[in-house]
Amino acid sequence: MLFLYILKFKPIFKVDFVYVTECGMGQAWDSGTSACKNCDAGSFSDSYTDDSTECTKCDSTYPGTTTVSGGSNSSDDCGMLMFLW
Repeated sequence: MLFLYILKFKPIFKVDFVYVTECGMGQAWDSGTSACKNCDAGSFSDSYTDDSTECTKCDSTYPGTTTVSGGSNSSDDCGMLMFLW
């Protein structure tokens, strides 16, 4: 005689999904708001990232430089501001 047993397993654990948001170029992760934010004027972010909370300051790369506005995505945006009258 042959007996066939079918075993049914019930899940014994729960899987929680963690959603990771990748910030675009010119942005960094703001843990306070749990969202990406544009880099401030004077800084840039030249890569896509999911763990960076800071943008690179122009002055640390090229002393005496800044960007004209926020959201810069390249060190090429860093330059010296000149005011002409």
